[in-house]
Amino acid sequence: MERIANGQPSDIIFSQPITELLSSSGTSGGQQKLLPMTAEDLDRETFFYNLFVKILNKYVEGLDQGKAMYFLFIKPEISFHNKAPKFRFVQRQNVVLSIDVDKTSEEVLLHVVTEAKEHLEQLGLLLTEYTSYPDTSSIPGHYVIYWELKEKGSKSDFPVLDQGIVEESLDSVYGSCRRNEKSIGPLEIRVVREGTFDSLMDYCMLQGSSLSQYKTPRCIKSDAALKILNSRVIGSFSSQCVPSWDPFIMV
Repeated sequence: MERIANGQPSDIIFSQPITELLSSSGTSGGQQKLLPMTAEDLDRETFFYNLFVKILNKYVEGLDQGKAMYFLFIKPEISFHNKAPKFRFVQRQNVVLSIDVDKTSEEVLLHVVTEAKEHLEQLGLLLTEYTSYPDTSSIPGHYVIYWELKEKGSKSDFPVLDQGIVEESLDSVYGSCRRNEKSIGPLEIRVVREGTFDSLMDYCMLQGSSLSQYKTPRCIKSDAALKILNSRVIGSFSSQCVPSWDPFIMV
């Protein structure tokens, strides 16, 4: 790594000399990653940064109050409406869990995990990474959430996780499928050992993913990726209670 940082080429990472190593904005397994940058990458980053700052300073008021701006780059063949470019926001692929009529988006999954983090911290556990998988190998199918946990203090009692906390945070459609329709089975949490998501990232790199743009997939559909996760499971817990459901409250 030191040789690469000094400018020697590496056919494994890049064919061009690496001029700088930057720290990633996100983490994998709770640790920041080093992102190799070539001279071309740095020139591109510098160009966009200088363009971004100039436009912000000229057109955006209240920067000191936390306001910001996003750039949307369009292609020449894009269509327009009243001289304004037409565009749509595209979410990452494979981020929706779906069994029967229920569809759980990445936003809902993030809310569920955020709620669970508070309970995990009370148990002396830190949730460092997570992903999910709709298991339809049995009837009814059920959702599986993989957690990589890190102990903050003394050894924790993992069976306490089996309290249905996660299911209560899901929306009313899920609650109806679980309680009323019985078309979805109890949610399952599989705890994997530390370093599992690093192995998942290594696998994705071998499949051609970019290290600088890699984000942990929040829904797994690859059999090979599932094999990596399942081979490192150290605990499995299913909900013992059915989540509450109010037909007059649609969340």
